[in-house]
Amino acid sequence: MGRPERPERPEPVGVLIDDYELAAPEVSDFQSKVIGAGLPTLIDLVAEMRSASPRLANTDGDPLVLIEATLATPDPAGALAALSGHPDFEPADGVDDDDGGAGGRVAPAW
Repeated sequence: MGRPERPERPEPVGVLIDDYELAAPEVSDFQSKVIGAGLPTLIDLVAEMRSASPRLANTDGDPLVLIEATLATPDPAGALAALSGHPDFEPADGVDDDDGGAGGRVAPAW
């Protein structure tokens, strides 16, 4: 039984093997040992980095912490009016100029 025919493969792109001379056997042996020793570590590092969640940080490298704050105020309507002018603030659904019966609590929707 003969060997099966291999399908034709497209010409490789960006392969420069024809432009270089073969390395000396000592150099090839050294490169083989260095690559063989370092490649498993590199593969483990890439796998570890791929499995890690992204880390949120500011431009100084300090971690970002997402928080939820509740502030008690004697004037909920005044607090809501002051915060409403900020572009990052939206009042929670059902909250209007008064505290909506929240007992002095206003919940922002960031």
